[in-house]
Amino acid sequence: MTENSTMWDEICKNTFQTWDITTFRNNGPNNRLVTYNPKSHGVLFLKTILWQCVRSMNNHERSLLGKIKNRAFGRPISIKYDENMEVDLDYILCIKELCFLEEYLTKICSVIEIGGGYGRTAHGMLSLFPNIKTYYIIDLQPVLMLAKQFLEHVLPKSLLKKIFFIPVQSFNPLNIQADLCININSMQEMPKCVVKEYLLFIDKQCKYFYSNNTIGKFLPSMGGFEEVLSSEKAIQSGILKKYLNIFSDKERQLAQKEFLEAFKPSTRWTCLKHAECVPWPHYYQALYENHIK
Repeated sequence: MTENSTMWDEICKNTFQTWDITTFRNNGPNNRLVTYNPKSHGVLFLKTILWQCVRSMNNHERSLLGKIKNRAFGRPISIKYDENMEVDLDYILCIKELCFLEEYLTKICSVIEIGGGYGRTAHGMLSLFPNIKTYYIIDLQPVLMLAKQFLEHVLPKSLLKKIFFIPVQSFNPLNIQADLCININSMQEMPKCVVKEYLLFIDKQCKYFYSNNTIGKFLPSMGGFEEVLSSEKAIQSGILKKYLNIFSDKERQLAQKEFLEAFKPSTRWTCLKHAECVPWPHYYQALYENHIK
């Protein structure tokens, strides 16, 4: 060869001067040879997950996704899958959850969401199911302020007026009831006693309950996280606190069985359906029905 690669001259100069042969595949020269470094290429890994998720969606799921307007508000990390479809992970998850519940969402009139986050589930559900007339969101005051501001931007006034924002501090379980109560990705972050109080409320005031939460805990090192004070607080929260290898099918299946029992509000309830939550291995979802209501 008469000419060297200037790019590889630079790589060899910076990366191949020294290495530890016992760890070089973890964080060293191998990141320039075979595998991208997830620490420096994290966005690429996330966008690849988005691409894989949207490729696996069926036509019905894609059609529903297209009916939710203003999904790009807030500038999420997203990919342009084709000329007519730009997608982000939040709304892929939203569509998967709504399709899981779709058979029942067409039959109900009212929803209570415990821990609504910035409002993407309310946005999706009210956009797709006009039969829902009332939607309560219970959350911490600062989060409610964010949700209210977001939903004011993405929903028309005709749908926004269906939503009632209820701060946790002023929530009275005797004052509201609904056909369906949902909790997505937050009961694992609450003290156990608070989760039990919510389950008692759901048992008395709701017909259906949808839970989408983690099946247990895992060490921060398993996810490549630095262990900080919030890690310990996360481990102590929720009602499922066992450590597990979230990438082990055997351990996950055992934990999923415990999940189904733990989130059943009382013996009056039956689990109608349950399933794993793509793409996260440590999440599970279940829909319960109260046979007394």
